[in-house]
Amino acid sequence: MIGRRQVIEIGPMSGLSNVHCWLQDRGLEARPELVDSIFRRAKESDQILADEEILAIVHAFADAPTAH
Repeated sequence: MIGRRQVIEIGPMSGLSNVHCWLQDRGLEARPELVDSIFRRAKESDQILADEEILAIVHAFADAPTAH
């Protein structure tokens, strides 16, 4: 099993740690509001979220104006 990586998936049975790991594995900041948004979407789903679906949430947060 040398050279293999664990695949982290996010779905309705996932915990917050899955979201944190998924983001960190991709070099993305696990901001609390982003983690919560992905986690809520996963709990609303009846299947594993596709990477594209999660990345759409990430991009929506990146494009959203920040409050000062």
